[in-house]
Amino acid sequence: VAAQLGVPEDAQRYWVWQQRQNKTYRPTSRLKPDEESAHIVDLREHREMGHTTAKHALMDLRLYLEIPWPPESPVQTPNRQEINLFFKYYDPQAESLKYVGHRYVLKSYKVCEIFPLMAKLAGLPLDTPLQAYEEVKWEPTVMICAIDPQFTLHQEAQLESGDIICFQKAVPDLPQAAAAAADDSSGLIKAAPESMDIDEEQQQQQTAQQAAQQQQDLQQQVQQQLAAAQNHPHAELLQCTFPRVPEFLSYIRSRRQVTFRRLEEPKEPGLQLELLREDSYDTVVAALAAKLGLADPTHLRLTQHNAYSNMPQRTPMKFREKSSLQGMLQHAGHATDTLYYELLDMPLPQLEQLKSLRVHFHNDKTEFVGEHVVRLPRDACVGDVLAELGSRLGEEYKGRQLRLLEVYHSKIYKVFEPSEEIANMDANYWLIRAEPVPPDEGVPLPPGHRLIHVYHNRSPKPDPAAAAAAAAANNNDAAAADGAAAQPATPANSGGGGFVSGSGGGGFVSGSGAAAGPLATFGDPFLLRIAPDETLGQVKARIQQKLGVAAAEFATWRAAFVSIRAAPEFLGDDEVLASRFAAADSQHAVAESNYLGLAHEDKGVRRPASSVNRYTYERPVKIYN
Repeated sequence: VAAQLGVPEDAQRYWVWQQRQNKTYRPTSRLKPDEESAHIVDLREHREMGHTTAKHALMDLRLYLEIPWPPESPVQTPNRQEINLFFKYYDPQAESLKYVGHRYVLKSYKVCEIFPLMAKLAGLPLDTPLQAYEEVKWEPTVMICAIDPQFTLHQEAQLESGDIICFQKAVPDLPQAAAAAADDSSGLIKAAPESMDIDEEQQQQQTAQQAAQQQQDLQQQVQQQLAAAQNHPHAELLQCTFPRVPEFLSYIRSRRQVTFRRLEEPKEPGLQLELLREDSYDTVVAALAAKLGLADPTHLRLTQHNAYSNMPQRTPMKFREKSSLQGMLQHAGHATDTLYYELLDMPLPQLEQLKSLRVHFHNDKTEFVGEHVVRLPRDACVGDVLAELGSRLGEEYKGRQLRLLEVYHSKIYKVFEPSEEIANMDANYWLIRAEPVPPDEGVPLPPGHRLIHVYHNRSPKPDPAAAAAAAAANNNDAAAADGAAAQPATPANSGGGGFVSGSGGGGFVSGSGAAAGPLATFGDPFLLRIAPDETLGQVKARIQQKLGVAAAEFATWRAAFVSIRAAPEFLGDDEVLASRFAAADSQHAVAESNYLGLAHEDKGVRRPASSVNRYTYERPVKIYN
């Protein structure tokens, strides 16, 4: 200690820390001379020192080192009638609280008797009027108690060794504002009803006069107190932001540096505001509106921070949903310092009365055209959404029938009925898509016709093991063909059921064309009508025309029947699709059952989806040595 801290050995005195009932730690007792000369291990195991150690640590000894204050003074040897107090001086004008030293004082002293000592520690004139407070605790809330100057330190103020005294220049007490604004309604003289007796009227007037006199006396008392406060030697401290120690420490404990970022730009630095954790929702948005130069704070909507993804949460906060800033900065038990905001074109309470849907509109080629935010009353239905959307699309789609789809991960999960209510639709999770209905897909469909789901699949990568098996199978087939003329075909060597196709390369390994594994979807899915006797070749011709794909490129596309009951199976052009998509109760299949997959290379530019990518997690980078 002497080598690292520069404190001579003869100037070191060690104290034992003790945890009090309020969970604070204070140095309460000094080590005795024999304990100072003992080995650390012996001191660790000393029963009286048990509270200084942690049971989970083998050698965890926590001591307080007392050094002479000021450093050049000799080490003081206190007696049992003295207590060791620590002093902090608060300057309201500089808004600073600093430690000024510790002193041994007699327990029998009154608080006012050590005022000259405290003034000397702070560098103030010895006759400076002071106010003293005890710093009791810091968690979970600040507790600072004023000390009566006439109290004795130990018996009445209940101060012990290790206690902290915060003091400052005395600040005059102002009269309570409530007293100055006392209810004067009793002083109003009301007109007496015609039926009121003369005695009752006189009694009411006397009561009113007495109330008016009391109000006048109260106002005079307030004026006298204000005059006395103005004549106080430290009256200028009342103009400070935090004129007293409790106010300043409460501010220090509650202040938060909050970063606000635009919801559309969650990675930008944003702006910072200093707020208090007890600030209400209205106070927070008002401070942000003032910083942004916005006249109406209700045009702001806040979104909390996701501590796991380091991005905004999916759902924004409702108007006054959180009662305080502390609640806004909490997520799953984790404290954050970031909030996101967005500017609205209407007050948030009014907006919350409406249902907002982000609808992606696609054209007849299934291409994304644009995003529309539709706001309607919560009791509106899907038909109202389509009607509002149709009014925005222009002459090209005027009179066209529209439908609304629910899409997730390039699969269609639902086709909404026009009469379905929009109250429970979640546009933050699902991608809500609108599109014109082709003339041949209008409801009702002709008998035997049905709608199927068509999805884009990434072409499966070649499987080396499957390719090797296919090559081996081809060699075996060639060898078997050499002896086919000499031997009649039998079930054992005819290859029935055991054939491994070589034409499938690495994509499938059976004669029926089953894919080696699941196919990943991408792009924009769509619905397609098929006739009962329509072959895959005819359907593919209509798909090519619908999507506008060049013939050379479309020739590389392969169609597969995908079902949850079996592996994906590539189909031939002469196969009738209706046999695969058996009749069902609904007009179209659902995403979980089966669909027609178009396996081809993904050449499209991936368009970021604002409703999804905002909440994705960044994949960690692994570094191997």
